[in-house]
Amino acid sequence: MSRTAVLKNVTAALSNESSLEKNGVCIRGIVDQLGYAGIKVTRDELVAAIDNVSEAHPSCFGSMPPVSTHYGPFGLEYRFRPTSEVKDAHRACTDAVYAVTDTMDRTPRPYTIRGGETLSIETVRPRAFATALGHLRVRWAKNNFTVPRESTIRQWVSA
Repeated sequence: MSRTAVLKNVTAALSNESSLEKNGVCIRGIVDQLGYAGIKVTRDELVAAIDNVSEAHPSCFGSMPPVSTHYGPFGLEYRFRPTSEVKDAHRACTDAVYAVTDTMDRTPRPYTIRGGETLSIETVRPRAFATALGHLRVRWAKNNFTVPRESTIRQWVSA
């Protein structure tokens, strides 16, 4: 149900984004976020779902659709235009997630990157935030824009 909801209501699920490059890293990050929330979708499925609801760039003088395609500096990109109420709901949900994740462990841990170099980076909070954002995207796809409780967010990030 959730996977179907995300792909069917991709505009709601991704409307906190202002623009996404079709072949960019952000779409892969969103796929990862959904995966952390237990929703398995591929990048191609997500792009196909956005393509199904997006319109080619309309005239700048007319009304703008909720999702449209444009050519940006790095190729084709999608532009999302949620209502101000939805933007406010996204901000409130994101602020609630920050309130929880900002209290989490900030200890840098060693992380090996390509080439064998080891860096010390924070891993707990970024992963927790991405997981919570994945869960938020699922809620948004179901048109649930209510702010989750702190206990709900903690449950999401502890799994």
